Amino acid sequence: MGLRDAAGAARPVFGTQDLKGDYSPRFTDLQGTVSYRFSDRVSVEALGIWADNTFDLEPEERTTYFGVISLDPERPSDFKALRASLNGARTDGYTTTFGGVRLHTDLSDRLKLAHDFAYFGTRETESFDIQSNRRVCQVNPTGGDNPSNCTSVLQGESTVTRFADNSVEVRRRTGRGRYEWDLDRQTLKGGWHLRGLHFDDNLNERTTIDGRVEDGQDSTLVDRLDDSATFDEYQFGAHLQDAVDVLPTDGRLTITGGVRADYFSFNDEWTVSPRLSGRFVATDRLTLTGAWGIYHQKPTYRELRGTPSDTASIRGTLDQNRDIRSQRSVQYVFGGEYFFPDRRLYLRAEAYYKDLDDLISYTIEDVRVNYSGENDTYGYTYGVDFQLRGELVPGLESWFNYSYLVSRERFTDAALERYAAQAPTGFSDEFRKNRTGLLPRPADQRHTFSAFVQDYVPGDKSWKVHMRLLYGSGLPYTPTSPGPETPGGAETRIPGDRMSGRLPAYRRVDVGATKRIELVQNGIGGPVHLELTLEVLNLFDMDNTVDYSWTNNFQRVPKRLTPRTLNARLHLTF
Repeated sequence: MGLRDAAGAARPVFGTQDLKGDYSPRFTDLQGTVSYRFSDRVSVEALGIWADNTFDLEPEERTTYFGVISLDPERPSDFKALRASLNGARTDGYTTTFGGVRLHTDLSDRLKLAHDFAYFGTRETESFDIQSNRRVCQVNPTGGDNPSNCTSVLQGESTVTRFADNSVEVRRRTGRGRYEWDLDRQTLKGGWHLRGLHFDDNLNERTTIDGRVEDGQDSTLVDRLDDSATFDEYQFGAHLQDAVDVLPTDGRLTITGGVRADYFSFNDEWTVSPRLSGRFVATDRLTLTGAWGIYHQKPTYRELRGTPSDTASIRGTLDQNRDIRSQRSVQYVFGGEYFFPDRRLYLRAEAYYKDLDDLISYTIEDVRVNYSGENDTYGYTYGVDFQLRGELVPGLESWFNYSYLVSRERFTDAALERYAAQAPTGFSDEFRKNRTGLLPRPADQRHTFSAFVQDYVPGDKSWKVHMRLLYGSGLPYTPTSPGPETPGGAETRIPGDRMSGRLPAYRRVDVGATKRIELVQNGIGGPVHLELTLEVLNLFDMDNTVDYSWTNNFQRVPKRLTPRTLNARLHLTF
């Protein structure tokens, strides 16, 4: 049994953000587990979790700097700041409940059964009413961070009022059975599941923008969405798998074949997914693996709903999507692992190719994922992964990871015609052109590297230090383009060439130290230890951009992730 309650402990973390204000996070959870053995062959276990998390914010002001700083006196700097004063409040939260019970039955030493039932429920809320007075200023790069460092106002000023009272409630009930039969040189596994799904979705949000543009005209734009829907469906699936030892030596070559069938009541769709894999122990140091399979991913509720708009109701969109299909991937994987006994290091490499079909395209705005709600693209993904892991220092594991990835997609001709028909008047050709050809997918991150290294403090093994390195090349994003003018003369924005821009690379270095203290040497279940860890996250305070907002003249204003932050942890083991 465990209980955790944290109120305001994370305030120092949020205080380092560009957005200044009164942060008030609160996290509470209760969890417990119990098991009981009826006999040597029959046992039952249960698990329960309840968690309530709320995040309150009263914003005050935000300043974001962007542009170019020049050290050449013949080329002056073009450095700007987006300054915003805010008032209002925001409350985000979610409450999660999970409970499950599992019955284990061993009919014999070779035949084992497991049946379980689980309930999962969550309610997520998003509520805010915030007014922001914003202006873009030309600033002196050497003038410091103060409001007076604003030599001129560029392209006007604006007041943005955003309101939302959104909630989504999810309830999921799952029954499952799993069976295993050991036949000496082969193992048969099978199972089934039945799941009921329920969603309550409520959206109520609006945005009002009042501004004064360069020619002195006032303009007001209003974006409003007020809708709700209820969703009740069920899913069923079954699988069968057989793992066979092929060679006389046990475990030298294992071939595993299987098939999976799934049904989704929403679109009345059956999918069948065959799979085949192999594992060959070439030597006591080298192991080779390979796999092929067809995988289907049933659409989630948000994929079925698509991106809400004021031109179509959520219920209407769901009803129109009854013919949507599961996304499909045909995957080919080959890999190997080599052991270096002198250093006790493992080197693992894996190459893969995925042929993707019936994809549901999506875009990412801040951290919100917006889905198209239809099977509108097809494409491919390929790449390689490398990992070197082991004990560079005896007793402490370290690792280095590198990945190379390419992911592309192409819109179907039918989808291009639909998007062109939905475009504002006079922009049909541009909407079609922006999505034509082979395009990067949103997850098309070419290079990623991470490392985690640990060591003891010389002369005192109760102290250890660690360093974490993270690098990721820039993700693609869709820039904005000028759209049609409103009756008031304000210019709107439309998506530009899809995924034609790249965010800057993500870079971060973390360092930390851990002290291990033995509180009790002979406790009830053994020694009682306390571990205290202090970390500096983003040690060099590197700016990492997650997205862009845009000024009236379509200049990019970066939205950045957390700067340098202190983090403390306490871990008690007994």
